[in-house]
Amino acid sequence: EDTLSSADPEPRLTVTNVGDIKQLASRNGLVKAAVHIDAFGTGASIARGFNLMGGFTTVTRLGTGIYEVDFGAPVDTRFYQGTLGPTVAGNQTNGMIEVGPRVANPNALFIDIVNASNVNVDLDFSIVVF
Repeated sequence: EDTLSSADPEPRLTVTNVGDIKQLASRNGLVKAAVHIDAFGTGASIARGFNLMGGFTTVTRLGTGIYEVDFGAPVDTRFYQGTLGPTVAGNQTNGMIEVGPRVANPNALFIDIVNASNVNVDLDFSIVVF
C-alpha cells in the first residue's frame, strides 16, 4: 500500500506544494523520465522532457535513425517504451522503433528507427522510463 504521508522516513509517494506527485527513483510504478526527440534539427535535440532520477538527459545521433539517449542515471533495470511521433503537428513517415539497453552504459538506451522497407530513417520519437 502506498503512502502520501511525509512522516514516513522513505515515503512511496509524496505530493509537492503545487500538487505534483513524486516517487523515489528506487521505487517502481510512476514515470521516472520522459523525453521527446526532434530528429530533424541539427542532428538530434531534446524538444521537451523531464528526469526525476537525478540525472541530466542527453541525446546523441550515432547514424541515420540510430540514437543513444542517456538519462544520467541507471535505466538498465527499468521498464521503458519508445513511440514515434512528430514534435509539431504534421505528417510524419511511418516507421518502427526499437529500444534496448546500451551496451557498457547502464544509464543509456539504444534507439533504432526504420521505415516500412527496413531502412534506417531519422524520425521524431519519445521515450518513457518507468
